[in-house]
Amino acid sequence: MKTLLISILSAVVISGCNKAGNSANNDPTPVADFKINNTVADETILEGSVVEFENNSQHADSYEWDFGDGTVSSERIPAGIVFRQCPRSVVIRLLVRTRHGRTAIRTRTILVRCR
Repeated sequence: MKTLLISILSAVVISGCNKAGNSANNDPTPVADFKINNTVADETILEGSVVEFENNSQHADSYEWDFGDGTVSSERIPAGIVFRQCPRSVVIRLLVRTRHGRTAIRTRTILVRCR
């Protein structure tokens, strides 16, 4: 009887450990990635153009965009983003997060060219 009880308790502890160990499998590593579809040259957009983003991130539950000029967004695909001052470089940052807090970041530096 004592041996049976120890075997049952061991099985419960082991299965509990396996469930905890599998939580990483339920929260895959996120990948932050985006591109801009309306560039006029490599990583260059025209002043005053609405930027057309393509979000290619994977395994993300939330999005934190920073457009380098005080403008931020939490949309999967931000809309209505326009850069007015030119010529200048702008660093756009996308941080993605899983529901369990895992993060990934992608930054791109773009040139805003005057019309």
